[in-house]
Amino acid sequence: MREKYSKEKKEIKSKKITVIEINPCFELWFLLHYKKTTKYFKDCGDTIKCLKKISLFSKYEKTQRYFEKKDFYKLLLDRLTGAINNSKWMNKRRKKHEHPKCDVFKIIEGIQNFN
Repeated sequence: MREKYSKEKKEIKSKKITVIEINPCFELWFLLHYKKTTKYFKDCGDTIKCLKKISLFSKYEKTQRYFEKKDFYKLLLDRLTGAINNSKWMNKRRKKHEHPKCDVFKIIEGIQNFN
């Protein structure tokens, strides 16, 4: 499966499309707003468990209803630069495919450069 993914990713990149990867799940991006980490997260549940230690996310649920209740853009905006820096820092230290990766910052920087 990883070989197929790598092949497709290479094909997409050849078309000058940026591939955004998050491993193991999007909640890692939220976590990076609060801390630097290279911790191995075995799955999304493991990541969410760590995320819930942060007061803003103590009652976190991966549901549409939860996201409709909170304006995460406003709540996390002051921490955006830190999240970008933490993502870059983490990605540089990534040694294996199993270690965390978060490329969300590429979207944010693309938007900032576009403006």
